[in-house]
Amino acid sequence: YFTKRGATLGKKSWQVGYINYAADKKAHQANFRRYADWIVACQPEGKLLDVGCAYGFFLDSTRQKGFEVTGIDVSDVAIGWMQENLDIRGFVGMLDDLPAAERYDVVTGSEVIEHIPDPAKFLQEIRERLNVGGCIALATGDCESLLARLLGRRWWYINPPSHCVYYTK
Repeated sequence: YFTKRGATLGKKSWQVGYINYAADKKAHQANFRRYADWIVACQPEGKLLDVGCAYGFFLDSTRQKGFEVTGIDVSDVAIGWMQENLDIRGFVGMLDDLPAAERYDVVTGSEVIEHIPDPAKFLQEIRERLNVGGCIALATGDCESLLARLLGRRWWYINPPSHCVYYTK
């Protein structure tokens, strides 16, 4: 998913984790409006970068809260859809594919860090993009959640090799 210049670049969006993502727009928007409120509580305004932005629904929610938004994703299909349908600035690729001078007040990544083989390096790359006093907001599955414990190896989040690092609270 987020391997450097990996085999997923250039594949159709469903091949990089976005099965029916655009079709589920309303459900995503409802969740992302709530997430946008959390971001505003941390950082009320500024420039926001969403890493792994998919079709841009979260970016649309944060833009409605007043943020200047940019997204990056490995799916050219998702970025193209976002630019065409939501008129949101986006890049296909990895963090280092962004213009070098760009800095942000908020960097977000929902359901991304579990795809990163070297999370410490990834966090350092994010930090280098962050303005002084900025905020990082990441979300991922919890391997100690009730659902994870009940389902064990059948938990949908256990998805190697796409998910290569697992987290707990």
